[in-house]
Amino acid sequence: MSGAVLKATDLGTSPWGSRLLDGIDLSLEAGTITAIIGPNGAGKSSLLHTLAGGLSHDRGELVLWDRPLEAWPRLARARAIGLLPQHSTLNFPFRVAEVIQLGRTPHASGAARDRQVVDAVMAATDTAKLRDRPYTELSGGERQRVQLARVLAQLWRPEDSPARLLLLDEPTAGLDLKHQQLMLQAVHQLAAAGVAVACSVVPARCPMSRTVRPISDSLRGSLT
Repeated sequence: MSGAVLKATDLGTSPWGSRLLDGIDLSLEAGTITAIIGPNGAGKSSLLHTLAGGLSHDRGELVLWDRPLEAWPRLARARAIGLLPQHSTLNFPFRVAEVIQLGRTPHASGAARDRQVVDAVMAATDTAKLRDRPYTELSGGERQRVQLARVLAQLWRPEDSPARLLLLDEPTAGLDLKHQQLMLQAVHQLAAAGVAVACSVVPARCPMSRTVRPISDSLRGSLT
């Protein structure tokens, strides 16, 4: 698969009155990783949530693969777009394996295939040893790895969707150097399989900003 998985044209949004995004032109290509770089409060999270459809846009156009994002049924959109937010609100003592399994909820690939996916993403994120731990007993870094595994499970199989888009909001926050590198390897593995990836980063915190194409290659407009 090649070409634009998601394309924004003159995109703008002002969900709480004041304008957060204005005149954004952005193309996220299959098989590439794009960094959205900026300081805290610059609007990076707002952009990612708008691209995922969590914040509605009031200006411009947002096209996922072959049609406007809003024209995609919710289930098909959930199969195509995975978003890792900065903070998870999950506060229930699910086992780690159950949390990761949630990433397979939109799919109808069967229990056996889903178990294979869960095992694969656990290996990629070093969470297999946490499989039976209650999520609420994990450290912040462990929770981040589990949430990353959940999102990877959502997009792991090319057969599940004609378009796959991974949106990561400061994904290395709370991770030690070893697990930052594991995260980068897993993201590069998905990109190599045709997933379009966009990642918000604060340059001083994240080695990813040195491993991807500059945002200026694909983005015009302003984050406010």
